[in-house]
Order: sequence, then C-alpha cells, then structure tokens
Amino acid sequence: MNQPHESRHVALPRHESGPVDGPHALLVHGLGASSRALWRIAVWLEARGWRVVSVDLRGHGAAPDAQSYGMVEHAADLAAVHPGGDGGSWDLVVGHSLGGAASIVAAATEPGWADRLVLIEPVLLIEESARAEVIADQLSELNRDAATLAAEQPGWNERDVLAKAHGSQTARSEAVEGTIAHTAVWDFREDAARLKVPALVLRSDPLVFSMLEERIAAAFVAANPRVSVVAIDGAGHGPHRDRPEQTLTAIAEFLGPLGR
Repeated sequence: MNQPHESRHVALPRHESGPVDGPHALLVHGLGASSRALWRIAVWLEARGWRVVSVDLRGHGAAPDAQSYGMVEHAADLAAVHPGGDGGSWDLVVGHSLGGAASIVAAATEPGWADRLVLIEPVLLIEESARAEVIADQLSELNRDAATLAAEQPGWNERDVLAKAHGSQTARSEAVEGTIAHTAVWDFREDAARLKVPALVLRSDPLVFSMLEERIAAAFVAANPRVSVVAIDGAGHGPHRDRPEQTLTAIAEFLGPLGR
C-alpha cells in the first residue's frame, strides 16, 4: 500500500468559469501539464450550462510546491476540492492521465466526492521495471516551447499547443519525477474496482500510443460493472487533443441529458 509522506493537503488553485447555478464539473490535468490542458472540455461544458473548475496539481502551473508528490498526496489534494467551500459532491470529474488515476483514488477513498467520472487514459499501472524509463520520458517533455510543439503536432489546435507549452514550462521537474518516485507502488487497479459511481474510460489507440493497455482496461470493466470503456481510434495519449470531436461525443453519450 502507498503511504503518505506528509499529512497536509495542498490547497490547489481553482480556475472557475461558466454559470454559477449549473451542475458542477472538476477538470484535472495530467503529469507535466496545467489547468489549461482540458480547455476544450471546459468550453464544451460551459456552453451546456455547467460551472467548471479546473485545478493545478501540486508542483504544476500556479500550485505551490510540496515535500512529496506521491499519488496519496495528489488524491488527498483533490478530495479536499469541492464545488462549495463547505463541501458538496461534484456532478462530474474529468481527469486525464495522472489526473484520471488521482481522481480514481480520491473517489474510491472519499465516497460522495463525485457522482460520475470521465477518465481519459488513466494511468492505473506502471511496472517497477518501467519506472525509470517513464520518469526520463516525462522529464524530457518539460520546457517545450510552442513553436517546437506546433511543428511536432501539426494537427493540434493552436490553443492545445499553447496549453501544452504552458504546462511543460510551469511544471517543476521535482513534481514530475516525484509523482512517480514518491509513489511506492504504482498500481491502482484495486482502487478502480472499488469505485461506486459510473465511470467512462476513454482509451487511446494502441497503434498510436496508449498508457492504458487493453488488458488493463478490460480488467477494469470486468471488475466493476459501473465502468465502460470507449476507444478513440487514431488518438495518442491525449485524445482530447488528437480526436476532439470523438472525445466530446463519447462524453456527451455518457452524460446523457446532462451533456446536451
């Protein structure tokens, strides 16, 4: 079991938009990103009457630094974020990559924190043998400028390029490395099995790149009848950037009347 390194949660910066009287959604970015990363989903929800809160995780964006960046701490930070100052349940939480895994742990640990989840490529498992390689890959993504990213990803919307650049330039290397290094065992399949709320998992195309293996996604569904998986063909680890229309369509179908 992963043990916390520090007991106090970090107060995450909140970036709020949309009607104040609408249903409430929390958007959680991935490792090495920032609250700007899921901008398209935020705009889409706002247009449908949602109040949207996007946060920066500890050591990312405008959030403060911390002594530890393990998953226990990330999840505790999220569990302390509520629609109202005195608590309340999120109508929807959308998490990408690290944000998806941390949202799973928060929801499994704090029943009533969220009513439903959209998990975009949640990283449920990193084998011990792969940890060093994953850390090196993630650190190599830091301090990227918009021009370089635009050349590498010509199909991305300009706002996606700028959001990615902002995240990579504001995430601290200590946070990126520490998120994995401070998590004793990166295996959150049991947390996923304990979820008590409906969850949609959006999985990328393994022929492009995915951090969620098909066997892991299939086991997720088999272990929890509240979970459904939709594969986004042609998308890499960020389907909300690579295939935005398909991503939003899947979310709309999952939300039903709330997504119209």
